[in-house]
Amino acid sequence: MPEAETHTAEIDGATITKTYTYSTDLITQLRHTDAVVEVAYPDGKTERLETKSIVSVILPREADLLVRTAGFKIAEEYGENDFSAYKPEDWKRVLVLRKDSDDDPV
Repeated sequence: MPEAETHTAEIDGATITKTYTYSTDLITQLRHTDAVVEVAYPDGKTERLETKSIVSVILPREADLLVRTAGFKIAEEYGENDFSAYKPEDWKRVLVLRKDSDDDPV
């Protein structure tokens, strides 16, 4: 999993920079994220927004078990939000689920 990433874009003449810093504790399975968004306007004005969040890290086998236990099946899986194919080495896994039923042939 990456420890930091920065993205920059220009919108209507303003430069927007998003910086994310991560720390992951695999013992507690928590991932802390510090995000900073900075906007630099053409007139020299700047704005800054900082946020912090914590999410649970769910490992692939745990996710598979949770899906089955909840009565679902994995219909599709992707490695990113852009619908790229999932690879076991990916740090992100996007699942599309469908409700499992006994008469379902899949």
